[in-house]
Amino acid sequence: MIVRSGSYVPGNRLVSSSDNSFRYLISRIVTWLVFLMYLLILLSNSISSYFQAKGNTEFRFFDEAMLVAFSVPIIVGSILTKKVRINVTIVLAALLMVYSVLVSLVNDVPLRILILGVLLLVKPLLILAIYQQLPLERRAVSGIFRQIRFLLTALPLLCLLYLFWFEILLGFNPIPGEVPSSTRFGMTASRSFFVHPSPFSSVMLICAIYQFVRIQLGYKSAIGYISLALAVLGVFLSLRIKAMLFLPFGFALVFFLVSRKLTADFGRIIKQVVIVLAAVTAIFVIVFMLQTDFNVYFGVDSDAIRTLLLKGAIQLNLDTFGFGVGAGMYGSAISVHSHFSRFYYLLGIAGRYGATPDYSAFVTDQWWSWYLGEIGLWGTSIFVLALLLGARYLLTTATEFRHKIPEFSILAYTALAVLSFGVLTGFADPNLTSPPAGYLIMSLVGIVYSLHRTINSRV
Repeated sequence: MIVRSGSYVPGNRLVSSSDNSFRYLISRIVTWLVFLMYLLILLSNSISSYFQAKGNTEFRFFDEAMLVAFSVPIIVGSILTKKVRINVTIVLAALLMVYSVLVSLVNDVPLRILILGVLLLVKPLLILAIYQQLPLERRAVSGIFRQIRFLLTALPLLCLLYLFWFEILLGFNPIPGEVPSSTRFGMTASRSFFVHPSPFSSVMLICAIYQFVRIQLGYKSAIGYISLALAVLGVFLSLRIKAMLFLPFGFALVFFLVSRKLTADFGRIIKQVVIVLAAVTAIFVIVFMLQTDFNVYFGVDSDAIRTLLLKGAIQLNLDTFGFGVGAGMYGSAISVHSHFSRFYYLLGIAGRYGATPDYSAFVTDQWWSWYLGEIGLWGTSIFVLALLLGARYLLTTATEFRHKIPEFSILAYTALAVLSFGVLTGFADPNLTSPPAGYLIMSLVGIVYSLHRTINSRV
């Protein structure tokens, strides 16, 4: 029996008469905390930029401060309701932390830089681990479904309304931020209420993937189609190559994941062929139209900062036998904000536009080079292993609950697709490690873990 969200009835496995009222109260509080954190994290960069522009540099760590504030009630609630679980994510996060500390000590990294750098490296896994510990009760599960559905459906409309009103009609954006001066397709990139077009494109892509998954699982509505169309429009108005390329790939990925267990009749085979051809055609068209940009980043003699960083990270791995140069020393925000690392001078990166002590935005515009440079091939392997185990878990869960609880399957498929986005675009965007996209991606994965444990619980 397919149970639609918001229509759970007595007798359904999500409802248990034995639910403790105290646990349920904590569960409801946590549900609203999750929603509040999503709202805050979407605006975290804007809030941080606003206060930093006024000289309050401590707001640089605003999203980390919010994460700490959020984690305290989650951990306390989990302890009070006896729902704390030690799992493989926590083990791998601890292993990554120990490894990063040891590598940093061997490389004589100063203590303050070491602490900040290690915390930044393990932050994605910490977000995942915290959301895995959500103390939820069965009766609160539908609330999580409703809030995430509302948020990811309403966001494209809100973003496009803001963009239309301020950037198009009024011609200015009151939120401090940056838009690249270069144009694509004769247009200037839009950023809505985000500080840069990149986070805008990433959030819109997450919304688009979510709506596409819903449609593939049979949840078809006019609101869903409108939200999907607006999200896709937002991705293209951002003019970000990564999001535009991943969009058709992500749709094709979702289609195949959803349909892989279904009977392969002639009509479905034709549909699969059409989807593949459409995705491949869209990707080739985008690449052809943006071939100048691709030559900048992937040309043989490219001097783009991202390319130089990756080449430098490979060289550092060769020099350190794959162990890296230590936390806070290469490719991270700590390596340019807390100090300007000597490795940028040694590798000939320093002094180029976007890689100077005064303006270093291009250095942190990735995460592949960051992880490879600071913790080397071996440390990065620990991080990637955690992501691969998470992806396998999401696929298994999405398949298992596709017919039992479709809303849950929707979240699992969405989390899997956007996790792929965060990993594959790591060369040119910190989508997996920086707010708001990184927070949204890792928290969605963690929520799936918590929901799975709650739905399968006997209490």
